[in-house]
Amino acid sequence: MTHKAMYLITLVAAASASAAMLVLAAPTPRAVPADRPADSSQQKFTDLTLTGCLVQGSAPTVFVLENAKTNPGDDMEKGRSYLLTPGTDDLDIPHHLNQEVTAIGQPYSKTAPISASRPAEKDLPKFSAKSLITVAEKCQPASR
Repeated sequence: MTHKAMYLITLVAAASASAAMLVLAAPTPRAVPADRPADSSQQKFTDLTLTGCLVQGSAPTVFVLENAKTNPGDDMEKGRSYLLTPGTDDLDIPHHLNQEVTAIGQPYSKTAPISASRPAEKDLPKFSAKSLITVAEKCQPASR
C-alpha cells in the first residue's frame, strides 16, 4: 500500500468515526405524555375563581376587582386588586359595577400586590374574566 492510500483510508476512517460520534451525541427526542399537548401554546390552564368588589376604574372601559379573594370566607386571606378585562366578547362588565361578584377566568401579568394603600391602576395585574356572577348587590366592606 502506498502512503497516499494509507492516508485516504485513515481520513475516511476518521470521518466515519466523527459522524458516528455526532449521531450518538445527538439528543434523543422525548416522548410527550398522551395527556399533555406537544405544543405548550395549546396547554389549558385551570380557571381561577376570585370574589371581590367590581368598581369603575379611571376610564369608562377600565374596571377593577378590589379586595379579591380566592376564598372569600377566609378572614385570614388578604384581598388583592386586579384590572378586570373581558375574556369573552359578550361579558357585560358594566352591569356588575359596585356589586360583589365572583369572577372566573385567568390572571396574567404580574402578581397582585398586597397593600394597605391602593396601588396605581397601571401597577395592577390583569385578570381576564370569562364570567361574572353577582354575589351581592352592594360591595361588602373589606375585612381587615
